[in-house]
Amino acid sequence: MKHDRFSQILLFIAGLLLILNSVFALEQSLIIIIISITLFILGLLTLVIALILFCKNKLCHPKQC
Repeated sequence: MKHDRFSQILLFIAGLLLILNSVFALEQSLIIIIISITLFILGLLTLVIALILFCKNKLCHPKQC
């Protein structure tokens, strides 16, 4: 169960890094803006999935914390 929690934390960090990368990569080129928006959306989805898994794991197994 420790591996699941570690994986969820890594997934959360990956989501944050994708969001940060998309924010700092904004330039005037159209293709860069499209890539930046795509990275932002993927980062948000990754972050939401990590939070859902973390909360689901916390609610199902509160004694294993």
